[in-house]
This record gives sequence, structure tokens and C-alpha cells, in this order.
Amino acid sequence: MRRLRDGWILAAYTFLLTASFTAFFGWDQMRVDATAYWQAGVNLRTGAALYSATPVAALDKAYLYPPAFAAAFAPLTLLPTLWGYALWMALELLFTLALARVAAEHAGLADGPGAAERDSRRTALALALAAGVVPIHDNIGEGQVNVLVTLLAALAVRDAERRVDWRAGLALAAAAHVKLVPIVLVGAWLGWRRFRLVAWTVVGVLMLALLPLPWRVATMGTGAGVDAFFGDYAGFWGHILWPGASAHQVAGVDQLFAPNYSLRATLARLFVDGTALSAFPAFADRRGPLVFAAAPAAVHAVASLLGLAALAAALGLCVRSAHDRAARITAAGLLLLAAGFASPSFWQHHLVVAAIAAAGFWRLTTPNPVAPRALAWTAAVTPFVATITLPYALALGLTDAPYVASREYGLPTAAVLAFFVTATVATLRRQGRASASSRATVAAIAPRAPSSAGAESR
Repeated sequence: MRRLRDGWILAAYTFLLTASFTAFFGWDQMRVDATAYWQAGVNLRTGAALYSATPVAALDKAYLYPPAFAAAFAPLTLLPTLWGYALWMALELLFTLALARVAAEHAGLADGPGAAERDSRRTALALALAAGVVPIHDNIGEGQVNVLVTLLAALAVRDAERRVDWRAGLALAAAAHVKLVPIVLVGAWLGWRRFRLVAWTVVGVLMLALLPLPWRVATMGTGAGVDAFFGDYAGFWGHILWPGASAHQVAGVDQLFAPNYSLRATLARLFVDGTALSAFPAFADRRGPLVFAAAPAAVHAVASLLGLAALAAALGLCVRSAHDRAARITAAGLLLLAAGFASPSFWQHHLVVAAIAAAGFWRLTTPNPVAPRALAWTAAVTPFVATITLPYALALGLTDAPYVASREYGLPTAAVLAFFVTATVATLRRQGRASASSRATVAAIAPRAPSSAGAESR
């Protein structure tokens, strides 16, 4: 079994490295997400608008992120395009390695030179690659930012555990300035009563929000640059945030097609008549519902309620886990997952965010006997392998029919929910055992009151 495990790790490494080179030399032939970041950086440097006032087709890759990320990406655009893209690809690989390292710290596997520790690290890595090799490949293939966002969130949780509040707050602020979703970790900070950490996060958000200002002033002059700076944030609100929150549209497009695994998109493809199943023009006639038609308002209401319930459950778990490190890490990761699939868009490459909850889950289950631990990890990982990894492997060599069906039916959404429930139950059971143990300890050391008969005889 160890040889099979190590062979799988080597095969996954080889695949990801090969895919990184293949994807890089294909970036100039298609519009990937990295092209949107690049264009935003160029626009910021040249005085152009960051956000389009008119709808942008999904395949054209509009810039959807806060202005501060465009400012952070802009230095790459000073390089020739080939070298700028090459550096971004190299950073993607470094972010992935760094995320693995920080996740190992969260799992309690980063230290220890012994053979048993090395064996545990390899086992954890094999499980992570089994569930995450496809989302990681998608991040590399698209030049996406989700590994970076997850790394920053993982660093924020790590530094929060180390009580380095200023660094944790800045890391979370940086993550939120790439994508807004990680800001939900402030709910975890509040649940843990870490108010100083909340204050540092607010300070970090305000500081990093100023990143576009020097670019605008240097390009346009003080007055016009300041106006453009505020216009960038007004554009982000008016063209991205508010339409997404009110009409569930991103850059003017209702992105319910596969592989959007958000609750809203998955339920819409299953039950709303006329829902587009694919963004590609060749498949424009492929439309839902895949199961049966139901009232759109009811379907979207159910999706919203399920998303709010998941967020409430994760926040409640954060409050309950305030005094247990493994439970805190797991709960914070589950809060990020819940925010992801409750949002309008939760794509396949977003699934790397599960790394934080999975690392906490590893630490949570480590004290368990071998059989229950293996059962817990089977329940957690098998749905991801069955709905993403295996269908993708079949699409590489045999047929893409299972992969297409899995994406259209939103089966990975069910895998996320299964992992969410498994990790939640494991956390609650651990806390239940800890409470029972505390009560037993208190009962054992508490002085016993004498009986009435004994008191009278004395």
C-alpha cells in the first residue's frame, strides 16, 4: 500500500508539472483568467477603467476582482508578456508548494523527522492529491488566483493560532483584496472573541485598499488620479458587487452553467427551465432542467436558505470550537467552504479552499483509533474522487461523458456538502467526548458529601 501511495504521489506530481508547461504554452491561444489580471494591471497603469460598464461574455474573462489586486499584479505587466506570464506561472507553483507546507502545519505534520511522521505526511499528501489534483490543475491551467487566496487564508488562520494578530489580520486583508469571500473569517475571529484580531483585519483592509492610488496618481496626476482611484471602487461596486448580490449576475452574465458548483447554479441546472448548461456557443442549445422544472423563485429561495444554513452552522461551530485548536482550524475551513458554495459562483478551481478544513480534519481525527480514522477519511475523500478525479481521468484517456455529466449535474456540490457534514459531525463528536471527559474528571476529584445517616452517627 505504501508503494501504491508513493507511486500515486509521483504520478500526480509529474502530471501537474507537465500540465503547467502545457498550459503555459497555450495561454497565448485562449483567454484564461490570467489574461484578465494582466489587462487590469495594464489598465491601471495607463489610466483606463478597470471594469466594463457593459456585459462581458463569460469566455471573454472580465476582471471581477477588487482594485487592489490589479495594483498588486500591475508590476508583472511591466515585463514583456512572455516573461510576465512565465513569472506568474512560476508563482502559481510556489503558491501551491507553500499551501502544502502551511496545510501540513495546520494538520500537525510539518515537524518531526521520524519515519512515522514522514509516513503520515506522505499519506496526507496522497489524500490531498487524490481529491485536489483536478482543482489544482485548473488553477494552473487558467492562471487562477484561488491557490493564492487559500494560501493567504491559511496563513491568516496559522498566525491567529500563533497569536501574531497583526500578521494574521494583514494576511486575511490581502486574501479579501484578491477575492472577497475570505472576509467571512472575521466571523471566526468574533466567535473566538479575538477582537484585537478583528481590529488588525480592518486596519489591513483599509491599508491595502490604497494600493491602486499610487498607480493612478503616477499616471494621471494628483487630481485626476484621486478621482480615478475612487472611480475604481465605485466601478467594483456598481459593475461587480451589487449586480452579483442583487441579480446574481457577474459582469452582466448569469453564470449558472457548468462547472459552477454553487448551490444556486447547481439547483438552477437541475430544476429551472432554460438554464444554460454550458458557456460555449457550440452547446448553446443545451439547457436545463436536467431533472424537472420548478418555479425559479422557489429554487433560488431554497438555494439561498441552504447557503445561509451552511454559513450559520459553520459560524456556530466556530463559537463552539473556541478552546480546541483542531476544531478551530476545521471550523474556519468549513466557514470558507460554506461561503464559497453559498456565493453566486463556486467554480471547480475554487475547491482548493477545502485544504484548510481538510488539514484541521486530519488533526481532529489523529487521536482516533486506526479504523474510525480510516472510515472518516473514506467518507470525506471518496465523494471528491468519485465526482471529480475519476471522471477527469476518464476524460483524459477514454470518454468525457462522465466528466461532462458530473459537472452539469453539480455532483461535486454534493461532495462538498458530504465533506462539510462529515467534518462537522467529527468536530461535534470530539467536543462531546471532551465535555464528557471534563465532567468525569470533575466528578472524580470533587469531595463527596456525607450521607445523612453517616452524619447522624458521627
